Amino acid sequence: GTMTSLQTGYPADRILIHDQYLHKSLLLILDASAPSGKLSAVILNRPTSQSFQFTVPGSPKRRVPFTGNIPVGADLWLHYRPELGGIPLGESGVLIQPTEGVADLISKGLAAANDFLLIKGVVQFGKPEIAGMLAAGEMRCIPPGKQLSKLWPRLWSLTDDDDDGSSSSSRSSSSSVSDGTELWWLASQCSGDDGSSSGELTQQQQPVASVPPSDLADEALAEWLKFFAGVVKA
Repeated sequence: GTMTSLQTGYPADRILIHDQYLHKSLLLILDASAPSGKLSAVILNRPTSQSFQFTVPGSPKRRVPFTGNIPVGADLWLHYRPELGGIPLGESGVLIQPTEGVADLISKGLAAANDFLLIKGVVQFGKPEIAGMLAAGEMRCIPPGKQLSKLWPRLWSLTDDDDDGSSSSSRSSSSSVSDGTELWWLASQCSGDDGSSSGELTQQQQPVASVPPSDLADEALAEWLKFFAGVVKA
């Protein structure tokens, strides 16, 4: 979601009050069938300076991503390697694994810690809200395809922990944590398939050449990243 209108450059109303983390976010829908009619999605490009260790041989460390403000009942894990199994999320190329499945795969040497992205929370949208944001250009659907699939390793790498493991602190250097906006921009350039389809792209599939700047929205995001994710932009 751009959360800034491509037509006016103004940010969506939702982020100015309490959801600043949605600005320049890349969202993946987990569930669109809730009885409430709400869509549940996860934010993929909001790493934090907090880290955790796997309780498997080697105790690999990863950063904790902020994936949403509504806690999930039990931690979930996303990955993009179909041979590891799990529940596929539509045509995105991403699958869900429960914690016990992840621990088993890593312990057996079938997967590495950096194959997985931890999900501890989701964000929710009403379907009319989504429709309104799409109509206003505040949000854009990215079609699945090879271009998008190539982004998954780069998104997962946002939660790489640069700490060599010698420190017992649960916080890593804030200067080395990405704000995730570069990956949002790269995702906005995806045109679907391999970019070589013969038909003309639809309006929603058009790559975003330049998004109008929004100082207010960018400043709101920077403040949220500083205080809640421990990310300090240079």
